[in-house]
Amino acid sequence: MPSPALYPPGLAFDGHHYQVVLVHIPNFEYSAATLELEIFSSKTNNWRRHTPDNLSLPFHPPADVFSDLATAPIFSNGAIHWEICGRLLVYNVQAVYFALINQPTEWCWQSATTYKRCFWESDGRVHYSYTDSQGVHTWILLNEFDLAYYSKINIIDCKEEFPWKLADSIHYQTLKENNPDIFKQGKMWETHYPSPFAYNEASQTMYMQLPGIVVSYNTKTRVLHLV
Repeated sequence: MPSPALYPPGLAFDGHHYQVVLVHIPNFEYSAATLELEIFSSKTNNWRRHTPDNLSLPFHPPADVFSDLATAPIFSNGAIHWEICGRLLVYNVQAVYFALINQPTEWCWQSATTYKRCFWESDGRVHYSYTDSQGVHTWILLNEFDLAYYSKINIIDCKEEFPWKLADSIHYQTLKENNPDIFKQGKMWETHYPSPFAYNEASQTMYMQLPGIVVSYNTKTRVLHLV
């Protein structure tokens, strides 16, 4: 049996076989931490342990609070994606390839208990939504074809190794002004209350939890509706 993991398990499925992937940090220290994975394959019906080469985090937050900070991973384009200490851990199942990518916002375990994050997929790309003291923001994780295109037209400098593009950003003040009736439904407003948790690609709608209510947010019209 695998060891208990602090990160939510990742699930990869190709229509015939699946893998369950657990991510560990063997040594709990505040210095650089090496990542270790335990992988279950339905092909072999066994667990195996894998330590990616040259893959480590700059620090590790306290274990007693870490499980509360975890963002649910997502399987997209043949890879599982986790948010880990301000980094995006990508595990390509078929190629057995691992990568750590900087997130589009600075991460701190002390503030991460306040602001909420989630991954979702749209148009075949991973999206990352999070809230901060200003509003709700969504970034797109670019693929190699996107990077080549945006670099060519001088929108993104690939040399910065920042494969993200801002897709949507709206301030709380704008949401309040556009949707006064919605905000009257909830309790006293605080900036850490909004919690994005799902997205419907067909209707281009994000779902968020507010105090006492759940709302849908259309990313095109920027209108909120009670669910």
